[in-house]
Amino acid sequence: MLFEDSVLAADQDQLVRTGAAAQFRRPRCTSTIECMRVFETIGLARAIEPTVHVSPGMPFIDAEGLPVLEWPRPQARTAMGWHASNRFHQPELEVILRDGLARFISVRIRTCVEALAVDEIPLA
Repeated sequence: MLFEDSVLAADQDQLVRTGAAAQFRRPRCTSTIECMRVFETIGLARAIEPTVHVSPGMPFIDAEGLPVLEWPRPQARTAMGWHASNRFHQPELEVILRDGLARFISVRIRTCVEALAVDEIPLA
């Protein structure tokens, strides 16, 4: 979803993101309730929530523009406290995620870095 054109490698000392030098600037990004639960787990859901737009669903149309299927999405919050389907403006979301990483002094963001290999280091 967020880093579809990137490779991520992480350990306790760093986070390396290869790919674009800057944040993705076009408005795109959707998520499900599972994504919101991840954002909640990493402590960023409350910062992200004001940028969330509840998805009303989508109409599917054929080549002639005639409706094939209407796919409405529930507008009420689920028992888990989040809406089932959400939309984000990706540049805003990426700023919040990067600011969230800044909470950890052990994490560094590196851009435009080519990852030639990723090695797993066994835990002691």
